[in-house]
Amino acid sequence: MADTKYLKKQKTAGGTFLFQMYVPEKWRHLNGGKSVLSVSTGTNDLRKAQFERNRLLKQWHDRIEEKTKPDVAKLRKRTKELEDSLKEILTEEDFSDWHLRHNVEDAIDDNNLLEADAIVGALGGTERVSGLDPEWTLQEIAEKFRAHREKHVSDSYVAKITRATRRWCEFIEKDGNLNSLRRVKVVEFIDHLQSQLKPKTVKDTVSLLNKIWAFGYDREYVQTISPFDRHTYAKQETEHYKALTKKEWKDTVHIWKETCIRKGKSRGAELFPFLVLSSGMRIEEMAGLRKKDIVSSSDILCYNLHNEDRTLKNKASVRLVPVASRYLSEVKKLATGDPAHFLFEEAENNATRSEWLSRTFSESKNKLGIYDRTKSMHSLRKMFATAGENAGVEEVYVSSLLGHTNSTTTSFRIYSDGYHISKLKPHFDLIEQELISFLESDGL
Repeated sequence: MADTKYLKKQKTAGGTFLFQMYVPEKWRHLNGGKSVLSVSTGTNDLRKAQFERNRLLKQWHDRIEEKTKPDVAKLRKRTKELEDSLKEILTEEDFSDWHLRHNVEDAIDDNNLLEADAIVGALGGTERVSGLDPEWTLQEIAEKFRAHREKHVSDSYVAKITRATRRWCEFIEKDGNLNSLRRVKVVEFIDHLQSQLKPKTVKDTVSLLNKIWAFGYDREYVQTISPFDRHTYAKQETEHYKALTKKEWKDTVHIWKETCIRKGKSRGAELFPFLVLSSGMRIEEMAGLRKKDIVSSSDILCYNLHNEDRTLKNKASVRLVPVASRYLSEVKKLATGDPAHFLFEEAENNATRSEWLSRTFSESKNKLGIYDRTKSMHSLRKMFATAGENAGVEEVYVSSLLGHTNSTTTSFRIYSDGYHISKLKPHFDLIEQELISFLESDGL
């Protein structure tokens, strides 16, 4: 089912999508007093409209936060101060004295509504007179969690945090008091997701929300244990990635190249699937390369995968991978220019470096009627591993080139690392030769 939340397709104006959202009364002053926020997305393409919708939603939430966050932060801080002062009270006399100094009615009479709400909150009450809600929302906690983790995880993981939070907020509609959130509501959320998404995606979404909650619980943003923990999910059938046939590959990359030329994409984008296939690298690894990451080691031109300014999947992912002989001159050209710039222009200013590249590959094969989700750009790693096996390359060398930590992700049963690039290069060359009939579709 297509995600058209807040989107309405116009019958005129070329079928352009409108972004429309109901605005609660208390926020209408930010929308010119209107009850509906309505903005044209400027496109009749659903995917582009979805991106514009998400941008407009964030812009709206940022406007609300800009108006409320400073006061909400003050309210939270003041409530905590009063709570701490209450903890120091030992006698009823002290409590009476505290009440004289912190009286709700007096604060209201003085028009200090924030102080009145802080007193109520410190005493465990929920009645508010200031119009501010000091309770932390899951979205707020998620933002702090993302800021806390983004230096230690990959761009794709950060994007998953955003998607998981968005799915919850769209389901719950009002991201309110978390301390009153019941487990049954999460069960309803899981049932809702299972009607739309694959079991693994559902489980990953709820697992991330559980981590966000635990992060908030440890910092006392929320006082109850996570209702996202230990749920039962629909049985998941394991799906293994499948290799593309030679014809599927040839036809897919033909459409890929036509798309890149039509949309004015870079030479690097045209060659991207060939560089992924010839290297065995993960799509995120290749897309995240910068020009400085093309290095020479023992006179061998290599892709240098490191975790100095990016996050890789695991420790074994930190490695040198030879550049295929077929693409030496092309990669050298891509590497010219500012060393800090990305090797592929399409990765610049994109939170998920591989987003356009991955999506375009899927769209290319879909145009051929190949809708099998197990045939994707990740299949190219399987094709690389299979080529290594067919070429008689020892499994430990293929595993080292792929950056695998153990044998659970390949058919190989032995894993070893630490091989010098000069030791790996002859085996890499054998794999390149085994793949030549696929690589020749590059038109070089």
